[in-house]
Amino acid sequence: MLVYTYVRTVREMNPETRHVAVLGDTFVDLYCPLESGSKLPFWGGDVLLRGGVSIKSGGSASNTAAHLASLASHNLARRDAKDSPSPVVSFHTIMGDDTLGQVVTSTHAKAGTRLHLAQLTQQDAGFGQPTGTCVVISGDHDRAFMSTHGIMDYWRPGHICEEELHKASHLHIGGYFNFAKEVQISLPELVVKLRASNPYLTVRIFFPIFPALSSIINTDDISDVHPLKTLGVP
Repeated sequence: MLVYTYVRTVREMNPETRHVAVLGDTFVDLYCPLESGSKLPFWGGDVLLRGGVSIKSGGSASNTAAHLASLASHNLARRDAKDSPSPVVSFHTIMGDDTLGQVVTSTHAKAGTRLHLAQLTQQDAGFGQPTGTCVVISGDHDRAFMSTHGIMDYWRPGHICEEELHKASHLHIGGYFNFAKEVQISLPELVVKLRASNPYLTVRIFFPIFPALSSIINTDDISDVHPLKTLGVP
């Protein structure tokens, strides 16, 4: 639903400057669908999966960027401007230099996303860490997750290419609660800088709060979003 809301946003932009920048998390999902009627395994037990394990590109921001880029590539977002340039969708994130990261880059290459990946050197903390990974166990009525942030935990404000973000006409921030604290608290200043150069920049931050997460999400994290609200970020 979120992606289709953005179709209208993209269509209303200036055809010459339609650029959606997505900033946020990247994960690779190891999808494990249980056989119908099966319950989660208990310690020492075993359950059958339906159709085996599949590996998919995941992460809230990564999925949004790939879907938007795919829509743009197929002209679904610009039916009213057939002779205008295609909207640009760029994705700003961090991932490991590993096989799982290749799953993500392949997905975005097919979608037509412009990837801007944070580059760590051997001197940087986190160099060589793996791409964030999430094991998704899916049943008849619900699903459960087991995750590791991997290199996402080492993403810092200095790794974000502000020069490229200044080219955007819309900024989408996704996966907020997967960001390192340093990135979370830097977002208000980043938005101020971007709007100083482009007062017409629109911004949206997306972080769904599920009831099951209420016991593990620190309310201090939620309060960090308030400065963004004062900047008119919905």
